[in-house]
Amino acid sequence: MVDNRYDCAYAVYALKYLEDLKPALQEVNRILRPGGFFLVYDLLKTDKYHSSSKEHKTVIKNLEYACGMPPLHTKEEIINAAKLYGLELAENINLDEETGNPYYFCFSHSPLFMWLISSTLIDWIISIAQALHIMPKGFLRFKRIFLAGTVNSIVHAGKLGILSGSEVLLFRKNE
Repeated sequence: MVDNRYDCAYAVYALKYLEDLKPALQEVNRILRPGGFFLVYDLLKTDKYHSSSKEHKTVIKNLEYACGMPPLHTKEEIINAAKLYGLELAENINLDEETGNPYYFCFSHSPLFMWLISSTLIDWIISIAQALHIMPKGFLRFKRIFLAGTVNSIVHAGKLGILSGSEVLLFRKNE
């Protein structure tokens, strides 16, 4: 890609998979024109997260494991890393405030869905289906860790206020 070519770039649910933000932000800086915009929308640990809290650590670690992510970043970590590469925060939009619903509402609004994802009855049915070779061996473990684990961790962390999935960060490259 050519230097200073693009007016905008975005990272939607992408930075959470990077342990080191600097190479990606350096590349964004390289390809953006001066005055160009970089939009970030991702899961972020909030300032309410305390590494000294066993519950906080467990919920976030479970989510990171279920999604195959390195440790999640905070908004401040992203803002500070972006500054190193000439990207200044131009706007911070909180979609929770815009919509009136928390970011995890897509899961939590349905008691039936939340029951299905956590139900021991469903686990029992899956166990029987595995025993009958209708479902592959290991599916129950997959469901508990990756399907239910992800949803439950997102909702739990959201209710604790230690995880945000609703902030849109818009950066502008310095002129």
